[in-house]
Parts: sequence; structure tokens; C-alpha cells
Amino acid sequence: MNLEGIWNQAFGPNFRLYIYVMVTISFMLTVTTENCNCICETSRLFLIQLILTVLWTEVLKKNIKTAFILNIIIICIALYKFKLTLSINKLAAYILIPYLIWVFFSAYLVGYALIFEQRIEAQVEKN
Repeated sequence: MNLEGIWNQAFGPNFRLYIYVMVTISFMLTVTTENCNCICETSRLFLIQLILTVLWTEVLKKNIKTAFILNIIIICIALYKFKLTLSINKLAAYILIPYLIWVFFSAYLVGYALIFEQRIEAQVEKN
């Protein structure tokens, strides 16, 4: 299964750029709010999430199972970050909604590819 081809069709470079710009805007709105004052838990989560997302992109090319697990971790961090951001700056939190949808949909695609890959392996073993 050509996961990279499906991925590029679903999330072209312009869409990914839009998502990353929106996440960055959300981050900037959050860290410039009085409640956060540049260094708060949300800013640390942003950096962790950024590192995991870059790592996930590379892992996806090599090991789909590890990429799926990493995707679930990213979802958990993103949801927690959304909750924290909502209490600091509502606009910054609402800007994260497209990113959340993107992360959930990517988990769906990778999960589907993982199940499809396992079915193919099972059929090959039968023959």
C-alpha cells in the first residue's frame, strides 16, 4: 500500500503549511497572554508536540506500527494542550481545531493502512 501517495493526496503541502502556520499563531497568542507569560505548560507542550510531529513524519516512512502509536501520543498531547489553551486564550484554542481534526484523520489513515497491511500479510502466509 502506498501510504505516502494517499497521505500527499489527503494532506498536500499547502494544507500542511496552513496547519503549521495556524498552530504557530495559536502558540504565539498563548505565550503572549498574561496568564502564560512566555513560559507555561502550554509552551512546553507545544515544543514536545512539534518534536513528536517531526519524528512521526520520519517514523511513518519506516515503521507504520510505531507511527500509529506515536500518532496516539500526539493526539493525547494535542487534546491536553487544547484544554490548557482554552483556559488561557479561547481564540488560540479555537485556532487549534483544524490541527486536532488533521491529527485524528491522520490516525484514522495510518490505522486503516496498518489493518490493511496486516490483512495482506495474513493472506500471503496462507498461500
